[in-house]
Amino acid sequence: MATHTSVPAPIHDNTIGGLAIAAIGIGLFAIVLCWFPFLGVLAIPIAVIALIIALIGFFIARARGGVATMLPIVAVSVAVLAVIITFFCLGGSFHGMRQGLQHPAGQSMPSAAK
Repeated sequence: MATHTSVPAPIHDNTIGGLAIAAIGIGLFAIVLCWFPFLGVLAIPIAVIALIIALIGFFIARARGGVATMLPIVAVSVAVLAVIITFFCLGGSFHGMRQGLQHPAGQSMPSAAK
């Protein structure tokens, strides 16, 4: 009489992948949002949240022996890129507004000294 033993399927924890994918999506949303005037200010905290989520996913992956670290690394990269692009976009926007306030439309810009 043959006995049949079943081996339980390995349990896959999708926590790391879920955090990484969420961080990538939030980071991409922050990158898109930063291009809109005045809404770009909202992109900074959103990008920082994406970075925090990505780092949590990365550290969880490292704590589990370095298993599946590629997706969290991509998530951290997208989140850092979102923070950098947001700061550059906001810096350009604020510089343009400052120039517009200093030299309103219809006034000529001061020329170089002769």
